[in-house]
Parts: sequence; structure tokens; C-alpha cells
Amino acid sequence: MIDVLLKFLHILGAVLMVGNVITTGLWAHWAVSEDKEALRRCAARSILKADIFLTFVGGGLIVVPGMIMVARQDLTFMSTPWIVQGAIALSVSTLVWIVFLIPDQLRMQKHAEAQDREAFVNAYRRWSSLGWFATIPLIYALWVMVAR
Repeated sequence: MIDVLLKFLHILGAVLMVGNVITTGLWAHWAVSEDKEALRRCAARSILKADIFLTFVGGGLIVVPGMIMVARQDLTFMSTPWIVQGAIALSVSTLVWIVFLIPDQLRMQKHAEAQDREAFVNAYRRWSSLGWFATIPLIYALWVMVAR
């Protein structure tokens, strides 16, 4: 029963994280495309809130139950290619998120609150481009976990 619960939490984490990443990217694009100050402010605040809850919690639910499952199944982390590939992909995406996306999100919020449209749009474009780039390793990680 514990193994089923761990797998459920692991999959739930992937759904929360990847679902948030893709959905946030889409609705942020639609909100910014409307070219309305109130929508830009709402989008900037909501992106941060969604990332704190869905991406952060989802990531935790991917990593912690995943590590427990590896230990419980007596798998050797470095000798199990699909685990290594998935962990590297998640790490790459997480690194982009921490180094670039979170600072861009904070800039977007600052510029939205200051009603500096041009600075907001510049920060948004970088955030969006790097965000979609960071989504690719997440999709790959899902693939290697399923195709293992």
C-alpha cells in the first residue's frame, strides 16, 4: 500500500508541476496579449503564487517520494539510466527556474505595479522564452519515467 501511495504522490507532483508550467505559460500569454494594466498586474502576482504553490510543492512531491521509492526498491540511483536522466532533466529545469525565471517573475511584478509596460513586456518575453525552454526537460523527464 505504501508503494502505491508513494507512486501516487510522485505522479501528483508531476501533474502539479508540469500542469502549472504549461498552463501558466499559456494564460500569461493570453493575459499579456490583452494589453491591459490590470491583467498584467494580476498575471505577475498569479505567476508567483502558482509557482510557489504548484511548482514548488509539485517538485517536492516528485523528489521526496521518488527518492523513497528508489530506496525501497533497492535501485542504484547512478546505475539506473531512467532515474539519472529524469533527475538531470528535472535539475536543469529547476536551475533555469531558480536562476532566471524567479528573478524575471519578480521583475515582472515590480514593473507591472509601477505600470512600466515596456519593462514589463521585456521581462515577460525573457521569462516566457526561458520558461518554454525549461519546459522541454520536464516533458523529457516525464517521457523517461513512463518509457523506462
